Amino acid sequence: MIKASNLTISIYFILSIVLFVSCSQPENIQGMSYFEKGVASIGSGGNLPNEKPIHNIDIDGFYLDKNLVTVKDFKLFIQETGYITTADSFGDAGVFAGELLSWYVAEDSVYNTEYLVKFGAEYKKNDEYINQKVVKLQADTNSIHRADFESFIQNGPYETEVIEKNDCTFVIGYAQKWLLLKGANWQYPQGPQMPEGILDHPVTQVSWYDADAYCDWKGKRLPTEFEWEYAASYHQEIKEQYSWGQNYIKDGKMRANVWQGDFPSYNIVSDSFIYTSPVGYYDSLPTGLTDIGGNVWEWTSSNYTVNYKSEPRNLLEMTLKGGSFLCDSNVCHGFRYTSRQNCTKETSLMHQGFRCAKSGN
Repeated sequence: MIKASNLTISIYFILSIVLFVSCSQPENIQGMSYFEKGVASIGSGGNLPNEKPIHNIDIDGFYLDKNLVTVKDFKLFIQETGYITTADSFGDAGVFAGELLSWYVAEDSVYNTEYLVKFGAEYKKNDEYINQKVVKLQADTNSIHRADFESFIQNGPYETEVIEKNDCTFVIGYAQKWLLLKGANWQYPQGPQMPEGILDHPVTQVSWYDADAYCDWKGKRLPTEFEWEYAASYHQEIKEQYSWGQNYIKDGKMRANVWQGDFPSYNIVSDSFIYTSPVGYYDSLPTGLTDIGGNVWEWTSSNYTVNYKSEPRNLLEMTLKGGSFLCDSNVCHGFRYTSRQNCTKETSLMHQGFRCAKSGN
């Protein structure tokens, strides 16, 4: 016969084991992958100065969205909350034009007519879509801020070839050119004269504030840059160049949506996508993550530093990870998982998106 005291002890012991096991096991959250507590090797020794020095950081267990936030996801957020994005507040956002362009010059302003006519804008001198000043940034610029547009617009001049034709002045030149385009936002990432963003593609033209608000609405948060990099290489016994391995071409096929050709002069588009690609189009990692490299740069919650020994130079300047469809392996090579980019919180660009994270047990 079992004594009551012994039975009580046995039940207490069993319950303790059950509670211990249940508390130690990560919760299964749909659409998210769990990464156990560990030590992350951050940075690289042979690439850009902002990736140095290599150092170790303790990482607590956390969850990370398997997929980037899509246009469809963000649209639901807007519909249910009435949230107004930063781009909508400003009335414009950054759009890249990387090709041979004709600019129409009048009244001491530079108007990008050919580019905007392609987008369907009516060809009129006073048309609001033609009346967009063009910003030319240096080819080695790795990050764009809203203030850059204003500075270049105000200060000029533009390095161009001027041609007189039919009583009009045209300016011909190759880009790396960013337009602060009126009406560009998450719904129309290349401006209202272009088709809407595709629902299963990553949402873009979102500022850090927009990404943070969305994650908060979902009961989540933005990942730190260290969590993001830890997750990108979590499955690798030896660190490789990319999250999927050492090469970005396998059996003649691209493994990510990045620039192929000579940026910014031409893109041969061997991955079939000029701009964004459907979320999860390429193979997922063993951890279930997709698009960890290419497609769009991803906002993090980490303030940017010029290297890992320095302090943040501006608390409004944040780190982005992952690279985008504009990244060329011979230029920024941003789709390496150690790569870092920086933008200020209010900046919205057509190649920036995000995914959310959640703290673990």
